[in-house]
Amino acid sequence: MAVQNNAGDTTPPAVNWSNEISATDDIVFEFNETVQLGSGAIEFGILDSNSEFTSLDSTIVLDGSTLTINPDSTLSPGLHYSAQFHEDSILDLSGNDFNYNASEDITYSNSGYDVSVVSDEDPTPPSPEQVIQVRSVEAMSQLQASINEHGADYVGGSTEKVVKFELWLDASELAQLDAEANEIFDFSFDIAWNDAQLQALGWGVTGDQLGLDNSFVSYNYNNANDMAITFNPDNNGVASIAFASPNSVVDTLTPMFGVDQKGAEILIATFYAAPDADIETINISIENMSIGTNLAESLDLNDFSVSMDTSTVDATIQTDETHYLDNVSLHYIDDEGNDTGTTSLIENGNVELDQSVDFDVVTLSESAAYSSGVQTNDATAILKHIVGLDTLVDGSVNIHAADVNNSGSVQTNDATAILRHIVGLDSIDNFDLIDNSTGQRVTHIDGNSDSIAALTIVENGDVNQSGSFNDDYTVLMDMV
Repeated sequence: MAVQNNAGDTTPPAVNWSNEISATDDIVFEFNETVQLGSGAIEFGILDSNSEFTSLDSTIVLDGSTLTINPDSTLSPGLHYSAQFHEDSILDLSGNDFNYNASEDITYSNSGYDVSVVSDEDPTPPSPEQVIQVRSVEAMSQLQASINEHGADYVGGSTEKVVKFELWLDASELAQLDAEANEIFDFSFDIAWNDAQLQALGWGVTGDQLGLDNSFVSYNYNNANDMAITFNPDNNGVASIAFASPNSVVDTLTPMFGVDQKGAEILIATFYAAPDADIETINISIENMSIGTNLAESLDLNDFSVSMDTSTVDATIQTDETHYLDNVSLHYIDDEGNDTGTTSLIENGNVELDQSVDFDVVTLSESAAYSSGVQTNDATAILKHIVGLDTLVDGSVNIHAADVNNSGSVQTNDATAILRHIVGLDSIDNFDLIDNSTGQRVTHIDGNSDSIAALTIVENGDVNQSGSFNDDYTVLMDMV
């Protein structure tokens, strides 16, 4: 016990301290008078949710009326810290115990002073494009877009080129806008684009054929008139919503109703637009964004623009009705059997060419991509076709495979070519490309066309179509 110097003073010292510090700050207690250390302990440590205290190594310095606790380690934001003053740990110069409560005439065995650690840096609010994002720009034919969105051809087999892009709502950093925001209920925004780059969104808003004949679209989730534009509907035809963290919930039907789901982001819109033939970059602006959350007031975000490169798809190549060719290159061979020097890598069925190419047949860069189906019964099928016993259908893959020499008609020398291949005198290792719309063999691909040719690859000589592409070199078409 420290010596008392002022016997007439019976008032214990009082203290002020900051209960919020940074991770590297000392914890400072300012007493209202000069104090001294007594025989009791002073501890600093972590207090968990069960009020269990774990002491941390610290240096304690007293200078007059200022007591400083300097933790030996850097503190962590989010943990609950506490300074514990035991009985007789701090006394004034009259010997009055800091833990004495005069109004209750009691001395506490221990008193705790809580301290929270705040980040040294203010949180950076997410940029608008982190909340509403434009993604996945790619070119495709109107036919493929119709199949993607509706599972069927509603565009009369059109191969006209369109650009697909997606809008995503990402709420993973929503709390940075407001610490209390943890759920998105609704949203509204405007989309604007450059008419010189993209023609009107005339036919391809997901789930609806509403004509949008200008370069500006407004959408408000809570506006009944805007519901004609369906943004990736659920089974009840109502737009989906994203939410902030795995610990929060969101309703995907209408705000605050329906089945709750968990996740941080969701696709809210898929658009298709017709690009100018020569455009390789498009610019889209998202404006007047407002999102409704669990808070009373909506959160408004700044406008932003994105500039994106469009893929320059010139054709798509299928291996059958449900698969695209993938992960292999095509070599284009002229009618004299010479390589034209043009090669294109096929990815997800897409052919991209820097220039137009004329050719007779194509070959594969990987022999492992295809298991040949050329057999003697293919020669037999040719002969039966010639004599009229079993006629091959014009425009079918079978008749194109039968015209091994690409002479324009099926003849006995095509059957001879197959037999010479089987016995090893010659080799058939090439393929025809067939236009899916016309059934005609294609010998030219335009590298700068307004349309995207939809083609099927057929092995010459495999009349009965018994050959197959290996799984590593095909990809399933998106049919819904």
